Order: sequence, then structure tokens, then C-alpha cells
Amino acid sequence: HIRLEYISFSLMVPLFIMMIRHIFPNDFPQLPFRFILWICILMIIVLILSPISLFSPALVYYFIFVGLTGLVLLAVMYKAIARGRTYAIGYAIGILVVLLGVMNDILIVSDILETSYKGRYAMFAYVLIYALIFSLKSNIMLRRSEQLTFEISEVNENLEAIVEERTRELSLKSEELLGHKKELQERNLELQQLITIRNRFFTIIGHD
Repeated sequence: HIRLEYISFSLMVPLFIMMIRHIFPNDFPQLPFRFILWICILMIIVLILSPISLFSPALVYYFIFVGLTGLVLLAVMYKAIARGRTYAIGYAIGILVVLLGVMNDILIVSDILETSYKGRYAMFAYVLIYALIFSLKSNIMLRRSEQLTFEISEVNENLEAIVEERTRELSLKSEELLGHKKELQERNLELQQLITIRNRFFTIIGHD
């Protein structure tokens, strides 16, 4: 029972880290992400393979590591907020709530505090915050989809009129080009006549 309890806690950390990395990939550096992930994997292996008497003293250091991981997450969220990421403030509040709840439970397990466990309530609060953010995102995407559908329907309705207008414009351009062509042909004919008159004139002068 103790082993499963600690394994579930240790699994929560990398899963939570991977979720935040997936949401904010450009704000979570690759090196600390991999380092945290490998430490968590190593701890899970120790929890599975070693006896309780061996991994129990190591939990103190793992709890310290979890606290430092929480600080890294807060730094990532600060960077995301500074860069103006969507809903970064909501995620930051959720992470802070979870971190406070987890640290409270860690201090209780370490016999430093004597309060009640708050981790489950913190996770519940985070799930509510995440559900709220997800619903807001869904509403925005739905509105965008409806707007695009409306624009597409308008384009489809006006497509025939747009094609007719473009065809009319092309016809006018074509008539204009034909007029220029006819004018050029007349100018060329006049020029040829002038060249013929000039050649005849110089022939007469040369003969005289």
C-alpha cells in the first residue's frame, strides 16, 4: 500500500510536467524538462524495485526535488505570462494551487506540519480551472468556426456575382486592348505610307 501510494505520487510529477510542456512548448526549455523527467523515472524505478527500508529515506530528497520542480514550473509560467501566452495566468494560478497543496502534504508526511491533507483538493481546484480554460477555448474556437462558415457561405452566394464582375472587367480590358491594337495598326499604316512618300521623294531628288 505504501509503495503504491508513493508510486502514484511519483507518477503525478512527470505527467504534470509533460502536460505543461505540451501546453507551453516554447517556454519550457528542453534541458530542464529532460532532467526532471529522468529524475522522476529513476525514482519510480527505485520505488518499484527496492525495499521500503531503502527508498523511505530517499523520499526526503525527492520531496525537495519536487519543490524545486514546482519553482521551475512557476518560472516557466512567468515566462509564458511575460510573452503574452493565452490563458497563461489561469494555468499559473492552477499550478500555484497544486504546488501549495502538494507542499502541504509533503510537510505533513515529513512530520513538519500537523494540518490535514490538501493535495486532493488542490488537484480538484486545478481540474476546475483547467476545465474552465478548456471551455473558454472551445467557445472561442466555436465562434471562429461559425464566423468562417458565415464568410464561406457569403463568398459562395456572391461568387457568381464576383465572377460576372470580373468577366465584365476582363471584357472591358479586352475591348480596350483591341482599340489600342487597331490604333497601332492605323499608325503603322500611316508610317508605311510616309516611308513610301519619303523614298519616292528621295528617288526623284536623286534622279534630278
